Amino acid sequence: MARVDGASADRGVDRSRWGTQYDSDDDDDNASPSLPARVAPSSLVAPAAPPHAPTSSPPSSSSPPLSGGEEVIANDDGDKHKKTDLASGTVAILEQAASMPPIEAVRALRTCIAQCPPDAKSRLLQIRKAMRVPVKNLTAEYLAGYWTDLIMNAEAPNGLSSRDGRLLKPVPQEIRMFERDEYAHAVHAGYVRGREKETRELLYAAWCRGRAPGRHVLATVRSFAYVTLGTVFKDDMPSAALHQGGEAAGNLALQQALKDARTAVAFLPDKANDTWPRAHVALATALEAVSDTTAAALAARRAFERDADDEEARAVLKRLAKALPTKHRELLLKNGADALESWLEEERQEKLPDFLRERPKYYHYFEWMRERLEEHYPALPEEVMDKMLTMEAGELDLLLCYPKALQGQVEEYLDVYRSNGGEYLMSYQSPHLTWEEVKAMKGAGTTGLGMGYSAPGEGFVDATRDTNHAMLGASGDGRLTEAERLGLPMATELPPDAARDAYVVEEGTREYMEELETYKADHNGALPSETAGVAGTRRGAILKAAETAAMDVTNKPVGFLDDADDLDGVD
Repeated sequence: MARVDGASADRGVDRSRWGTQYDSDDDDDNASPSLPARVAPSSLVAPAAPPHAPTSSPPSSSSPPLSGGEEVIANDDGDKHKKTDLASGTVAILEQAASMPPIEAVRALRTCIAQCPPDAKSRLLQIRKAMRVPVKNLTAEYLAGYWTDLIMNAEAPNGLSSRDGRLLKPVPQEIRMFERDEYAHAVHAGYVRGREKETRELLYAAWCRGRAPGRHVLATVRSFAYVTLGTVFKDDMPSAALHQGGEAAGNLALQQALKDARTAVAFLPDKANDTWPRAHVALATALEAVSDTTAAALAARRAFERDADDEEARAVLKRLAKALPTKHRELLLKNGADALESWLEEERQEKLPDFLRERPKYYHYFEWMRERLEEHYPALPEEVMDKMLTMEAGELDLLLCYPKALQGQVEEYLDVYRSNGGEYLMSYQSPHLTWEEVKAMKGAGTTGLGMGYSAPGEGFVDATRDTNHAMLGASGDGRLTEAERLGLPMATELPPDAARDAYVVEEGTREYMEELETYKADHNGALPSETAGVAGTRRGAILKAAETAAMDVTNKPVGFLDDADDLDGVD
């Protein structure tokens, strides 16, 4: 970026170029649309705006009388005469606007827009059409001063918090420009120069709506100004304080430009409502200034996507794309910014250690369950596997402990998949396990749902386990038992309370076996899982798994505990 002419003289500031503060435009545009509009010059025929009338919306017919026309219609009681007076004043201003200086003409016509009733659409169109001519004649110096006034008021202390501005967060003290002329010089060099036509169009569109330019526009202009401070004026700042800061102040200015550009992008309207690409161009410029070429190219591509006809966005994208690797450049130009961003994220994830990589929600749970399912069914269709993984965690874990019950559930899903396809399977709802089914699998002594980690029969006595005197001592008797003195193997290494729980389970198993025997006697030796209507269903598979587990336990060469307090198995 070339140095601005006269930058070395008086820190690059020509204090006569920008005029005095607020001589360029209305106070309301300097902060927000709700501030009062400037009253038109007294020499004009048009009635002036009231001191506290907002420009964000035209006054209605029920508003207080306008101060400029109050003397003319002081004795009139009807709104009809007031509207007639306003209309005649507007006609007079429209006739005089062509002979006025551009700045005065713009002020007068904006006053007419503020006073125009909402139903006077034809008159409003005439005012807007008349305002195009003086707007085109506004000088670049005036535009720079106007933007400066807007920005300085937008970053003025907020009434609720002195740390925050009215619309923009204040710039740090180290690089803040307190002099209006210095600020205007940076705004002119960074944004206005070369973009005069765009600036006039932005202001014209805002003035026709009776509003000031939005926050995203102000943040964009300030971003360009501080990029200029950090690059063009890096060695010779327009401000003496910034000049003393040297390179450090230049780096801070670039960081401030980057913050403002990101703020502008954050507040940018949707593409459907506004295709203005300059906020993304500002972000690309700031990122390029801090040597982040890839991110700058992404921002330039997004600017191009908002408005493919914008010459500046096209030129910035073309320049930045040349600095990218070939693969990245092809993705950016052919598939867009989102494609390159996804590619870069994948590259970043691949370089990270496994424990730092971002995973989908419940990733490790699904991988664990998938491994357990593949131990039983290594070739399940992907749709069926996904359906199994979407089951309730406790149910799936319980079924995995009982292969026959799991087989019933898998076959049910496979039948649905073969009959109706994978899409229907994902919407298919299988009934949850009932309490009776859970008890059938875990045993009749089950007192809670649990997670199903225990294998069938776990908790029953096992004569092959060795003596654990420490656990027996926990019962309060630290002496050796009779079995220990004889050197006999202990029946269990469980503590007393766990042994009593196991005894309850065994009692339930006994009762369950008695029920099975009774059922077989009444049904010619058939088990509940073998009866008509149950065999071949998920219910039948679950009952079969429970029956097999109970029979396996009772057929072990180890007897049940006869007494819950008989811990050593010795009578």
